[in-house]
Amino acid sequence: MTDDLFSSTVRSLVRDEIALVDPEVPKMIELLTKQGANECWHKHGTFKEHLFHVWRILKVWEQPDYVARCGLYHSAYSNSYVNLAIFKEHEDRDKVRETIGNDAENLVYLFCRVNRHELVFDRLLNGIPNDEDLVVPKEGMTLKHITTGEPIHLSREIIGQMLIMTMADLADQHYGWQDKLFLNDDGKLTYYGNNYTSLWPGTGKPGLWMHCCSRMGRLARSCLDENTKSLKMAPVFDNCTVILSRENERKALDLYWNVVMNMTESDKHEQALKDLEEAIKANPYIAEPHVLAGQILAQTSRFEEAEKHAAQALKLLGQWAAVYDKRISWEGWIAWSRVLLMNSRKIWPTKSFGILNLGLVE
Repeated sequence: MTDDLFSSTVRSLVRDEIALVDPEVPKMIELLTKQGANECWHKHGTFKEHLFHVWRILKVWEQPDYVARCGLYHSAYSNSYVNLAIFKEHEDRDKVRETIGNDAENLVYLFCRVNRHELVFDRLLNGIPNDEDLVVPKEGMTLKHITTGEPIHLSREIIGQMLIMTMADLADQHYGWQDKLFLNDDGKLTYYGNNYTSLWPGTGKPGLWMHCCSRMGRLARSCLDENTKSLKMAPVFDNCTVILSRENERKALDLYWNVVMNMTESDKHEQALKDLEEAIKANPYIAEPHVLAGQILAQTSRFEEAEKHAAQALKLLGQWAAVYDKRISWEGWIAWSRVLLMNSRKIWPTKSFGILNLGLVE
């Protein structure tokens, strides 16, 4: 399947061959199910789905197994954000350690016991307003245990890993409903706003999280040195070298969503195509505008251009292992993009039943 665009890890995950990626993970997922993770609500699905998706992202980002396994259990003792303690800190650590390994469990414990919002947002993102100054201190940082108040020192490597995991966490879970809930109109993700009457799940509109995510990537990159050999950068934002501006993130979102909501009729498609191309220029790190642009181009027999957009969409979906437009699953966006890629090499249907008949790909 599109071998030149996807890694073997992505191919295995799309095919649901989890054991080929990490043979120990199926039993880890089984324990999450026994603990009721699939019965707990979490943002746009269940807690179990979210945990699995974070693990999936981290594996595609080629993180060490213990870091990815931490992602699979990352809030299992609850944390400073949510009360989702499906394991009890004082009773279940041995069980968790036996299941996911010592290194992974130790990282889960730190992830749950320090105030991650204070670390990532208050002291790093908002505490360092200038992009050129985004550097994690070489000596690491000390925070307090969220319940006992005792000091917990985090090395630079652990901070870098926490930043990468927080990027994965955001990529999977954040969408427009949280922006309404916390009044995140500026994309700073301060979580200071209070609009508790915002009705879940909202419209499904993508959220403003990518600017902050790109700044986290830059911070994580600053942690790379001779003492952080286990730290690997995510492939997104050009391997965490580029910061997406808030202005460009907002511009791309507004253009994309305007096309989604208002430009479905064929007589508006040329304007929609122009808006999608502008969205892509503003934010080249999202796949979905390419998918919509590719469809418009295929409908008008501009197959070579359509194929390029479909290929770029698949490349980006493979890099993120997550989606920007969360109305459709990652697997769903990949499946449709593959349909678009294959059919853009031939002919695009001109009948409604022809569209419904699409699906099988090589």
